[in-house]
Amino acid sequence: MNKVKKFLIGLILMTLSCYTLVYSVEVPIVRIEANVSQTGVLANGVQEVTLTLYKGGLEASNVVWTETHPTVNFTDGTFGVDLGADVQFDPEYFNDPEIYFKLSINEDETLITVNAVPKSIFSDEAGLVEWTNVANIPESLFQESTVFTIDAVNGYFGIGTPTPDATLHVSGDVKIENLATSTLSNHTLLSSEGGLLKALDVSGQAERGLRVNSDASGFEFYQISDSQGLLH
Repeated sequence: MNKVKKFLIGLILMTLSCYTLVYSVEVPIVRIEANVSQTGVLANGVQEVTLTLYKGGLEASNVVWTETHPTVNFTDGTFGVDLGADVQFDPEYFNDPEIYFKLSINEDETLITVNAVPKSIFSDEAGLVEWTNVANIPESLFQESTVFTIDAVNGYFGIGTPTPDATLHVSGDVKIENLATSTLSNHTLLSSEGGLLKALDVSGQAERGLRVNSDASGFEFYQISDSQGLLH
């Protein structure tokens, strides 16, 4: 194994959440988003990223999973990839204290111990999701004049839009109400600032709405009147 290069020690794992694609087969995927720097300089452009998991030791014989993403976009050091998109793996690896994680960007690499994720805006795992489970829901619920829409062909779910084009597509303002800020120590809302992920401070934001900011680079809280609904 090549010697670990210390200038990537600045790797910060920002978000790690387990989920499965809503198709008829099991495809475990872990989303990883990180920020890296080389001697203080943030990476930009397209880079090749290889991710490897070791169990019990760092010898080549202890590799339990590896995957290469040849074209990953970096913006001010921030990037994101789906682990398991090309090579399937067991998400339980991330609960194993003997698992080590190697991130290689082109010829540079670093190693960290995989730890339990301390914070996540949302994290869930499911073995299998079948659309037949919702077959008995009245069709009227998913007409264009209603709030919810399911595109079972592509696996999309829409809120406030009749034509969702993502796994979860929300159109309209979101109202945050009755937040007990004293109990949010393990929940973090993430936004971006200057190309970097940052946590949104929800202290004192009860009864306020959350929306995309004016330059479409992140989110912001705003005052919402009682007469406004959850979605517009």
